[in-house]
Amino acid sequence: ILPGKSDFYLNRAYTFRKNKDFKNAISDYSEVIKLDSKSFKAYYNRGLCYEKTFDYDLSYLDFKQSLLLELENLKITNNEPLDQILTKEKYMSNTNLLTSYENIMLHLGNVCEKSQKSEEAFDCFNKIININPNQAAAHHGIGLLLDRNMDYLGAIECYN
Repeated sequence: ILPGKSDFYLNRAYTFRKNKDFKNAISDYSEVIKLDSKSFKAYYNRGLCYEKTFDYDLSYLDFKQSLLLELENLKITNNEPLDQILTKEKYMSNTNLLTSYENIMLHLGNVCEKSQKSEEAFDCFNKIININPNQAAAHHGIGLLLDRNMDYLGAIECYN
């Protein structure tokens, strides 16, 4: 790999990740971040690798950073709550924004759920549902949390 070429590291890391070689993928994503500290893709994908290797603390940090970078890239800088911004017409028509936001929040919610950060997990899943009420994975995440809290009827309702 040519020194200073973050795209090469990013592409190789992606291939490592798809091949389930998470150790090498994490290493290459880290190189990308050294070269480009604002690489949303590197943080997000490294977070996926950490999640797959059960390192939920590092995964959490990377998903939080990827969310901040993605919102910065999309010029969302005002102080309105994010779920209110995203329900506005101009953002509802931006499928790239909704898709990346949903993906990040789903993984963040899953990592929080696995790390026993129930309140933050509920918050992540509920933000997704406020924007996209048909997001089945978010309902499933809430169902898991309710099941853990022995609210079995609530969990069943979420699973349905």
